[in-house]
Amino acid sequence: MNLNPESEISQEHQIEVVWDAGFEAVEGLPARSLFVDWALQALRHLGCQPSEVCIKIVSGEEMSHLNNHYRHQSGPTNVLSFPSQTNSEEGRRLIGDIALCADVVRAEAEQQDKSVNAHFAHMVVHGVLHLSGYEHQENQQATQMEQIETAILRTMGFPDPYRAL
Repeated sequence: MNLNPESEISQEHQIEVVWDAGFEAVEGLPARSLFVDWALQALRHLGCQPSEVCIKIVSGEEMSHLNNHYRHQSGPTNVLSFPSQTNSEEGRRLIGDIALCADVVRAEAEQQDKSVNAHFAHMVVHGVLHLSGYEHQENQQATQMEQIETAILRTMGFPDPYRAL
């Protein structure tokens, strides 16, 4: 796999975005800098201590493999989060990795009549919340997580992702 990482370091957080080189030629994917901005804004909104996150844009095939291996589910999904609770040499907390399936996210955006950027931003925020300990297994947890996601996305200029258009 040919990975082309881009990383942005602020005093507080480091966000790395990697994807297979083939995705760079695919039209309709947000710029790497947007993925970095979305993750940084989510981390800042949550008041996270200095953190490191890796976001990986994957194919449907790779996401299917990850989903089967880690969740015992077949087929691709939109986002998976892999939390970690270690510290880097620089003292930042390694909170984990986020895998985003470009094919699924773009298809969902079209089906839900949302902009591709709005849906990718939502999936990044959703992933960051999972890395920060938020879950949505129960109704109360889901409601709380949706409210936080909506508030973060609103600060970025995106509409409520749960509101039917």
